[in-house]
Amino acid sequence: ERSISYLQVDPDMTDVSLRTAMQSLPEDTVVVLEDVDALFGKDRASMRSDSHLSFSGLLNALDGVGSSSGQIYILTTNLRDQLDPALIRKGRVDVQVRFESACDEQVEHMWASFYPTAATDGARFCAAVREALAGREVSTAELQHFFVVNMRSS
Repeated sequence: ERSISYLQVDPDMTDVSLRTAMQSLPEDTVVVLEDVDALFGKDRASMRSDSHLSFSGLLNALDGVGSSSGQIYILTTNLRDQLDPALIRKGRVDVQVRFESACDEQVEHMWASFYPTAATDGARFCAAVREALAGREVSTAELQHFFVVNMRSS
């Protein structure tokens, strides 16, 4: 069994405070760092002028310098091509998962999750979405947003 922790980098975080935070994690923790592309650009320059965290400090933290063992880091980004190659090199990032647009099966399953009493209407909903989008793709996040916004209207 693993613990899960979310790492939110704020402007006051330094290399030392990040290292201290990582050292205080229990062993076998899953650490989620969302939107890593918002921290540093491809040139290793900070994306935030008020940040005290260095690119080297982030890499050291991810590499486990001075931290507990067994951590798994999950980095999320919407802009993979804008990440510095050192951040996502093999050995630091072992698995990369790209979330593509939703396929028909996913659309239908999401429909069934939000409308279990009308689960059999999933295929019809999917066809309507595809027709309305006229060939444009839709992500599962966009579908979830649609369902959440419209939950009370059905």
